[in-house]
Parts: sequence; C-alpha cells; structure tokens
Amino acid sequence: MGLPDRSVLAKRAHECDHVDSVRFDLEQPITLDAALNLLGAPLSGVMAAAMRVRDVIAGRFGLKTNDAYRTGNPRHPVSCQPGERIGLFTVYERTENEAILGEDDRHLDFRVSVILEETAVTLTTMVFYRSRLGRWYFAVVRPFHMAIIPRSVAGNLRKQPAAH
Repeated sequence: MGLPDRSVLAKRAHECDHVDSVRFDLEQPITLDAALNLLGAPLSGVMAAAMRVRDVIAGRFGLKTNDAYRTGNPRHPVSCQPGERIGLFTVYERTENEAILGEDDRHLDFRVSVILEETAVTLTTMVFYRSRLGRWYFAVVRPFHMAIIPRSVAGNLRKQPAAH
C-alpha cells in the first residue's frame, strides 16, 4: 500500500527516502486519541528485547535511545496535541482524522502518519536520511520495521474498547 493521497505527509513524498503504509481494519470504531495512545503503549516480549539491543548499539553511535524518549506515565493517556509526547514519538501535527508523529535524530528523521477512518487505521512511515549512517541504520532496521511493526500495532489496536 502506498502513501494515502489524503495524508498531510503527501506534500513531502518527493523528499523522503522510504515510505510504507499499512491499513488495519477494526471490528468497531475507536477515536484518534485512543489509537494514538495505543501506539505509545509500552513494548513487551520480543519487541522490548529488540529495542534494548537496538539501544545498546545506537547508544554507541551517539544516537538517541529509548531512555531519551521516555516521558510521562504510559498508564495515563495524553491528549495527543502538537508538542506532546506519546511513548517514543513527538506529535508534530494533528487534524480531525490524522496525526503526524515522529522524531529527528542526527542520522535520520522519521514521520508516522496515523489516519483514522470509521473502522480502520492507516499507519504510514516516512524516513528521511540525514547521513550515510542513516542510510546504513535503516538498511539494518528496515526488515524488522516491515515485519514487526504491523503485527505489534495490530495487536495493540485489537485491545482497544469501542469509541463512545
């Protein structure tokens, strides 16, 4: 699936080095805030272990680690407004049905679009390399990103009660 034309990120498509999108169909509607807070939920199992390994390696290269991102209490949802943090992500933009999250680091910048439809969520990742290290880093991370992120997000979305 390509970048949805309706995404706020569509205007930056010509600048990016990588883009991927995945759509998650839901059994019942949820709110954008609920979907965003689920993306910021603490990792568990294999994902948590993989991120710990990533942090050890990334820290040796002077890159941001997950400890640098940790803010707030994950048990208390945030309102998901620009400038707030949701787990690992900063909220950059927000419309009624879309939020743009991401992070900037010295090796690459990334943005994640979360588009909410009535019973679906479309998640798009856009990566911008800032150096050869960014290109190398993402070449290593990309297969894990493509395999693990969709499964992890789908699992989190299934845990969400219906919107009220």
